[in-house]
Amino acid sequence: MLTALRNELFLRIDRTRTELKAEIDQTRTELNAKIDQTRFELKAEIDQTRTELNAKIDQTRTELKAEMAEMKRELKADISELKAEISGIKADVTRIAYLVEEQNARNKVVLDALMAYVDRQARVEQRLDVVEATVRELASARKD
Repeated sequence: MLTALRNELFLRIDRTRTELKAEIDQTRTELNAKIDQTRFELKAEIDQTRTELNAKIDQTRTELKAEMAEMKRELKADISELKAEISGIKADVTRIAYLVEEQNARNKVVLDALMAYVDRQARVEQRLDVVEATVRELASARKD
């Protein structure tokens, strides 16, 4: 009787073991399927995110290129304006230099005339001194 009970227990244990192995295999299969499905879904999400990010990057790149092109055009326009202003300033400087040279030439003429006038004035004063001295001598000789 014990032997039969023992054998029955072994059979039940073997059946339970077999059932549990089958259940474990089934669970393993289900989990592997879920893992594969999750992996597939995550790859799809990653690909979608990558596509969206690449689109945003391309859009940003295009916008930046457009802004840079606009900045280049504005910079070229500003440079052209500056070149025109510099040319005008150069012309003004050249004109002023010419006027300064012309004024220097006039000043030299005026200075030469003024020097001649001062020299003549000095000679007139010397002659006047001589005349005054002569008049004093005559006046003092007449008193005597």
